[in-house]
Amino acid sequence: EGLWMGTFHSICARILRQEIDILGYDKNFVIYDKGDQLSMIRKCLKALDLDSKKYSPNIISSTIDKAKNNLKDVEIFEYNALNYYKKIVARVYKHYQEELFENNALDFSDLILLTVKLFKEKPEILENYQHKFKYTLVDEYQDINFAQYQLVKLLSGKYNNLFVVGDPDQSIYKFRGADLSNILRFEQDFPHSRVIKLEQNYRSTKVILEGATNLIKHNRNRKEKELWTDKKGGEKIRCYEAVSALDEAVFSSQEIIKLNKKEGKAFKDFAILYRTNAQSRAFEEVFSKQGIPFRVIGGLRFYERKEVKDILAYLRFIHDQKDGVSFLRIINNIKLGIGKITLNKIEELARKNNLNFHQALKQGLKTIKISADRKEAINKFTSLIDELNEKKKEIKGSELLIELIGKINYYEELKKEGEFKAQSKIENIKELILAVQEFEENNEDKSLTAFLEYVALITDIDLYKREEDVVTVMTLHSAKGLEFPVVFITGFEEGIFPHSRSL
Repeated sequence: EGLWMGTFHSICARILRQEIDILGYDKNFVIYDKGDQLSMIRKCLKALDLDSKKYSPNIISSTIDKAKNNLKDVEIFEYNALNYYKKIVARVYKHYQEELFENNALDFSDLILLTVKLFKEKPEILENYQHKFKYTLVDEYQDINFAQYQLVKLLSGKYNNLFVVGDPDQSIYKFRGADLSNILRFEQDFPHSRVIKLEQNYRSTKVILEGATNLIKHNRNRKEKELWTDKKGGEKIRCYEAVSALDEAVFSSQEIIKLNKKEGKAFKDFAILYRTNAQSRAFEEVFSKQGIPFRVIGGLRFYERKEVKDILAYLRFIHDQKDGVSFLRIINNIKLGIGKITLNKIEELARKNNLNFHQALKQGLKTIKISADRKEAINKFTSLIDELNEKKKEIKGSELLIELIGKINYYEELKKEGEFKAQSKIENIKELILAVQEFEENNEDKSLTAFLEYVALITDIDLYKREEDVVTVMTLHSAKGLEFPVVFITGFEEGIFPHSRSL
């Protein structure tokens, strides 16, 4: 009872739900995913009259994330921006944070940055959580970044009851900001700590263990250990030198078919692993031609599909009418007849009068010249948001979702694109309803807020279903922690494995 368990981001989101008003946000904040983040950065570039072709939103987004992972807020980043490009990014970063605040939104990296900020600025709040969490356990410690490291130090600082599990040889998230030195210097940071080496391997055969050890022993920065296993022998590690990506995919497909037919191995026993998502194309094409069932992990995620994101935008806007990204997505995908000029006026009205977008839309009906049919469409939309905003307090999220879909005639709108195209989209929306219902069955907090937070924090592996009899195709990073009877490691070549950016 009272145990908290989750990722760094989910734990921080939970803390901020209770405390973030101290930092000036509303507690019903929304969490922006990567797509929302990029939309916001494009908007900032436009507002600052900067060319998005010259200044890539993706690169700017990564730079901002890296800064936040190192606890560099706007002021620190501006102070350290010594070259021209960094000064440009600093301008975008500042405008981006202002827009997030106005939208009552946080991005993924804000969750940890703001929790650390809260603890440092409000020692009494930190002390409350130190008393609450007298014992802290961190798994995969080798993969934490600087911000996460600081959070752990703050939370465990009073009682020093810290237990971490990690392996420097398994550090694979440097590109996400993971800092290997955190685990390598653990004994220096916590001088009274005790180190227990877990050297027996229960998963792999002796052949695989020796192969892995002979590779990793060449790493300079590591802690020595002698891995061993009771599992004697095992299949030899086979090498196939392919002449191309296509040849590699054809060979893999032939081996899968052979083992499936001759040895009776199920398709779910196989995994195809690669370093970058782009490498999946050849396997997708060959497997489709050969009739091999497969599933790509890390492709277009369920919650990133257009029709799903459109409906989620409605739910997020019902949840928080300050959410400008969701507001714009709705406006761009329903026929309200609001053009760019009118939209700019509504945004300006919201900013000048400290109104949320919903209030500004209502106010705009009185002050902005709009045709009668457009007024009727806008009135209908604002009335719907008001009605469902009230109902969310009384009914389940799944019931609210079903009512929303009915009131906006969403299935009928999709069918206008053609029956065949609409069918898969309608199935996805029905799957979304099922996802909300399953969430309500399995979670104590059944609120719309909790579900939207779950969606924002979910990963591809959370959606992974091992019982499906399909070949799993995914990156090595996605495969961490999973096991399969037969594994193909592909793209084993210079510049790809390890990737040139990792060296």
